[in-house]
Amino acid sequence: MDAVIITEINSEEWPDIAALIAQAIPNALISKLGKAVGAAFYAKIVEQDCSCAYVAKDESGNIVGVITGTTDYSKVRSIAFKGQLAKLLIAANIKLLSWPVINWVIKGILAKAKREKQNYADRPTAKLVAIAVCPKARGTGLAQKLVEKMESFMVSKGLRGPYTILTEKSNTRANKFYEKIGARFVKTNLHHGREINEWHKEITSARGND
Repeated sequence: MDAVIITEINSEEWPDIAALIAQAIPNALISKLGKAVGAAFYAKIVEQDCSCAYVAKDESGNIVGVITGTTDYSKVRSIAFKGQLAKLLIAANIKLLSWPVINWVIKGILAKAKREKQNYADRPTAKLVAIAVCPKARGTGLAQKLVEKMESFMVSKGLRGPYTILTEKSNTRANKFYEKIGARFVKTNLHHGREINEWHKEITSARGND
């Protein structure tokens, strides 16, 4: 695409961004809980100094892509779930009782034994939290530009080494993309009945700030 601009996200853009992410990652629990919950969750993560979010807009100002990342996912996830998200989960009680959410919980319980056996000790704390590109912008190189923008932020925060990327095993497009840009496939984990591929991608000091 021509004339795409990548900038930081304005607070009023989060509902539209959460909707775009939900379209790209429909099976995630945050996506199932609705746009308001997703907006609060991602916004809370990005409030932390170790996190970033960038939005890509076309020449008409339309949002065509987004990426969020952090150098300490365990920390920011805890803050997001214990912060304002808890209030929105109560407000979203109808969605909490919906079949997609109940099914997600049931599968998590059934898979608990297997999940406990999985070893996450070697998983990098830095993580690409979410990335989404609208259909008309796919195949244009935008996703790679967004990843490079996030990596520059991570370098500015002192990260030297790998960060984690998680994808649906069935998402052929995403898996091919991360392999193409140099991510290393690590293993497939079972999470609430979903097969999730874990990738690690190295960052070196060679990447500077944009």
